[in-house]
Amino acid sequence: MAAFRMTYQRALIVTAVLYTTACGGGGDKSSPTAVTPNFQPTPTASPYGVCAVTSASSTQPPSLTVQVIPEGDPLYGYYYKCVKVFGVSHLAIESFPDEKLVHVATITAEYLDNNADGIPDDLASNASLERTHAVMILTNNAAERDAIHRLSAQQQDPQPLDYITAIQGQYTDETNAGGTLCGPPCGRQFDASLEEVLHLLQNAGYAMAHPNLDPNRTSLLTEAMDIARGGHFNTVPTTYPPSAWYHYTDVTCEYRCQATEYFYWGLTTLLGAQGDLHPARCQDIEREWEPCTKAGLQATDTMLYALLTNPAYNLPTQLPDGQYR
Repeated sequence: MAAFRMTYQRALIVTAVLYTTACGGGGDKSSPTAVTPNFQPTPTASPYGVCAVTSASSTQPPSLTVQVIPEGDPLYGYYYKCVKVFGVSHLAIESFPDEKLVHVATITAEYLDNNADGIPDDLASNASLERTHAVMILTNNAAERDAIHRLSAQQQDPQPLDYITAIQGQYTDETNAGGTLCGPPCGRQFDASLEEVLHLLQNAGYAMAHPNLDPNRTSLLTEAMDIARGGHFNTVPTTYPPSAWYHYTDVTCEYRCQATEYFYWGLTTLLGAQGDLHPARCQDIEREWEPCTKAGLQATDTMLYALLTNPAYNLPTQLPDGQYR
């Protein structure tokens, strides 16, 4: 544990930025805690360590148990603990509270196994999550997350985190069990888990298994978004046409990012996480997203509504509430 802290502190002093998460949301020359050669994975384990999901483990009912990364594991000295849920691993630093780690993992379980029968609702999406080594990265802030990945990047090949190709970050103060996407205006704490987990599941799961949901190419999703934005805009326009009901204005969010956010707005609205939760939410988000209730979505964005309710994709039909099985 002491060695982990020293390695982690070394990582934090580096100033160059290497890693950033997708929309939603190092080290010095010394080496991290050495990986000892006596780490021998079991036949069903991954060569990437105890926190990596395998094809065999990805379909097992999750236990939602926090696992400490042992000395000798490839991730030892980078992250401290993890929880695996179907095709997704959740990596956390030591100071990220266990109860918050379990909460994020629970939200993942509820999204992927919405009927809580112990089996992923969409096996194709879950398999894509496993193949891409989809990971939720849980730290106190972006600086900590970036420092760990810079430290990994400075090691000789193979770099410890190279196998992870789909990452979504989340931070301590925005992770709150019992919270909502509305937060204080609706009388509850804000909980980013409902958004950040969904971004990861879409980009590394739903979109890869179902091309019609892919924000990275021309798809039914992007075609619906072009209608919702009042036209096709590769960059954020100065003003949106009067006909638009989706007008995301963050200029750092490129077209793919806009489509990812569009999917998030649509699905969470369908699941009752926006205006159906509290009328104040509609006022809070109208500058970006107008059809804030399920009824409003169905009446306004008929193409997106049809896409999200198509049974072929096995998307969630109930909003996670932090209670799984």
